[in-house]
Amino acid sequence: MSNPANSTDARRKEDASAATNSTDERSFKQLFWRALRLRCAKCGVGAMFGGYWKVHKSCDHCGVQYEREPGFFLGSIYFNYGLTALIVAVVYPVLLFSNSVDETTLLWSCLGFTILFPMWFFRYARALWAGFDQFWDPREESASNSDTTG
Repeated sequence: MSNPANSTDARRKEDASAATNSTDERSFKQLFWRALRLRCAKCGVGAMFGGYWKVHKSCDHCGVQYEREPGFFLGSIYFNYGLTALIVAVVYPVLLFSNSVDETTLLWSCLGFTILFPMWFFRYARALWAGFDQFWDPREESASNSDTTG
């Protein structure tokens, strides 16, 4: 039986070493895994969130700024709304036509889901958006360490 702390440390070291290799850095699977762990899309080591709702300004490991420009995370709404709508659009008719749940109960359950699920998924949607952005528009090494507002 392995120690969970050691496996976490090993994964962080693996992510840090993979960050130096540009092919690993842009791997969809690698970026998706980093997003699910709420880690920096660039290095996979730094935590993206300082609280449940608060995104750090930059990665504490590699220094990359999480929000590239004002309104950057607006695109995360696509992930959040899209997954919520997909789940409800599939589950509601299946349960309705199978007559396994009362219509009123099903309606209120789906309404509750559409309110609560996006709040829970908020952090993952932002992390997925950051990974999506890193995949399609990767940040260069020099861009993460320089100030572009000057």
